[in-house]
Amino acid sequence: MTSPLYPSLYPNNLNCIWLIHRSGGLHTFLEFVLVSIGNDVLRIGFGLDVNTESLVMEMTGEDVRPVSITINSTDSWLQFETDSNGQANGFLINVSSTDDYSSYNITIPLLFTTTLHFFYYVCQNY
Repeated sequence: MTSPLYPSLYPNNLNCIWLIHRSGGLHTFLEFVLVSIGNDVLRIGFGLDVNTESLVMEMTGEDVRPVSITINSTDSWLQFETDSNGQANGFLINVSSTDDYSSYNITIPLLFTTTLHFFYYVCQNY
């Protein structure tokens, strides 16, 4: 999973949301390979309702060290908000299941379904 236009500079004034669903009780494992987002914000949460009550982690800054987290829910979300003050290369995140470790690398807007996984991505300018 990558930020828009990765590894090039992402656009200003974006609100991007990724929704991930795992059926069969599988949990989501996120490995942050690279995060370079300046003053912009990347939020990660559980469930399919993007809100602060389900927030697990919030990241901002340049060259954040690699980190991995497990979302202990079959549903999770990521939100990436950019402002009008500069751009960066963005992020690269490996997404996998904690039970079967099957991985996906999503680089374009898409709707992807199998019996185990559902990904949805939308990115809007504001």
